[in-house]
Amino acid sequence: MTEAEWHQCEDLRAVFTFLCENAPQRKGVLYMCGGLRHVWDRWLYADASRNAVEVAERAVDGRATQDEVLRSVHAAERIALGYDFDPALVRDHREGGRKHPDIQRLIERGVFGGDEVEFRLRSMHGANQLRRIKGVPEDESTDPFPEDDQVKTRFTYANPIGDPNQRDQFLSAARLAAVCSRGFIVWLHLEIKRFHDWPDSWLLRCIFGNPFRPVTFSPAWRSETTVSLANGIYEERAFDRLPILADALEEAGCDHTDVLTHCRGLGPHARGCWVVDGVLGKS
Repeated sequence: MTEAEWHQCEDLRAVFTFLCENAPQRKGVLYMCGGLRHVWDRWLYADASRNAVEVAERAVDGRATQDEVLRSVHAAERIALGYDFDPALVRDHREGGRKHPDIQRLIERGVFGGDEVEFRLRSMHGANQLRRIKGVPEDESTDPFPEDDQVKTRFTYANPIGDPNQRDQFLSAARLAAVCSRGFIVWLHLEIKRFHDWPDSWLLRCIFGNPFRPVTFSPAWRSETTVSLANGIYEERAFDRLPILADALEEAGCDHTDVLTHCRGLGPHARGCWVVDGVLGKS
């Protein structure tokens, strides 16, 4: 990849291949998490998917164990299978008499209607569910419930409606959340290209800057004030303070145009911003 190609960011496969070979894993993880944060309220509907992003962000700073990461990934992978969108495989949508928060978010986004529906589970999976309800031993070979048997099961909000493309966007977000802790994987560019609301090149430039012209941060720039400001921005996602960080960097002797321009630009920004990381000595 050339510097000109990097600035254009048109070929995501080439960008991902380049970053897989040259970028630290931490940066790849924060890029993935930053993209998912960008679509958090619109497409990341499931608690397990959101938790996977939060755990991945903590893990890159040594604040989550490998066991926590693996458990969060396992839970997020179940969401990515799409069971919430298939009435034949739908999970229990109520907890303690209340709608599950994941399903409530889908209702609010128009994926499900508000009426309860009844349907017969004719699969072996469904038949065995009914056996358990009636206290009948499970049997994978036969279905003891004939068509005229009126035993039915009731689920709430199990009838999907609306645009199939909407469902695909929810599932793309779920799949990306399930792998975000791995950072860059070359094939992910295909998933991101299918995902309409993924951030454009601003996120790459915020996280990585210009990898062909890396900036060396002078120890003098890391004053008590700049480090304190950068740490607050990082921990609190307080990117509105970046112009203040630019002023503090200037006072500490920084006159690098790229550093100051990035801090004073309109953004948006994400955790892993190359200037904030540079001040904090993170890579």
